[in-house]
Amino acid sequence: MKTAYVASTLPALFLKKNIQSLKIGIIVCASEALKNSYNFLKDEYSEIEIVYLSDNNKFEIFFKSIYNNGIIIFHECCWLNLDDLILKYKPNVHYYPCVTLNSYSKITKNELNIFSLFKSFFENFDRNIIHFIITYFKKRKNFTFYKIRLDGEENKFEYVTKLNYNNFDFINTYNDCFELRKKEQEDKVNNINSKNVIFIVATDVISDDIQITLFNSLKSICEKSGLNVFFKNHPNPKFKLNLPKDWKEIPSHIPFEVLEIEYLFKIGLFSTALIFEHKKSISISNLIHSNNEIEKRRSHNMSLLNNNDILQPMNLEEFKTIVSNFIK
Repeated sequence: MKTAYVASTLPALFLKKNIQSLKIGIIVCASEALKNSYNFLKDEYSEIEIVYLSDNNKFEIFFKSIYNNGIIIFHECCWLNLDDLILKYKPNVHYYPCVTLNSYSKITKNELNIFSLFKSFFENFDRNIIHFIITYFKKRKNFTFYKIRLDGEENKFEYVTKLNYNNFDFINTYNDCFELRKKEQEDKVNNINSKNVIFIVATDVISDDIQITLFNSLKSICEKSGLNVFFKNHPNPKFKLNLPKDWKEIPSHIPFEVLEIEYLFKIGLFSTALIFEHKKSISISNLIHSNNEIEKRRSHNMSLLNNNDILQPMNLEEFKTIVSNFIK
């Protein structure tokens, strides 16, 4: 049996549909919170083993014990210790990307100049740069480097590594997961008469206050239209948005794509959950002041679709019209 490594909830629906065909016996999660998110799989596949290994030594010992059976990965970036083990042991790897890195900025050769890096450090006192410099000089042969602006910061970034998968003949890439996330899924039940609206929320590239104010306004419009409003927070506690207590919450740890809940439509900013059943999705991205980071995130979501089927109202009046059209 193969072992699958997951660093987010993005492949949850794909795994639910393909565990048996891919012959997966173990799922290794990148965090304890993520392990909790994937426990839903045990309802259908009681024999599946879901683990989280926080100790790096145990992580490698475990990897050595299973890699001969082949491994399945989904992460586009940001799991460096796993990538290092893949390069070290060269197992048969099946790679199923879920999204692109369009919302990340690829670091240019000019930016990778040691003088430019130290100049940026002293101008912004960004400690992440020091760690990045060390990582870059150790890993530059096999990795591409990206950065994404930290929430609420103008000139501070998270620096991430992406293994150059295409450079290795023992890594095989498949688009099945990517295609599944693009394709609108058929509902298991007829939701045409549902009065439930679900807000998909998380901290993001704009301030929490701006998001919460806007979400409260949209909630009021939905409730005045006779709809029941719920919200689902980000499964990672680090990215939870603190909405007022009068909001009704549904479980945050279960990936949206596998929730057994009827809904009329869902609303969010840039959550990848909007891509699932995207004709029932509304993005508020045009209702907030645009900047480069917002445009990159918009590009990130739109790159997963063949067209712009996610509804993006330009103002509150247009939002009201969209709501009315769903209710008809």
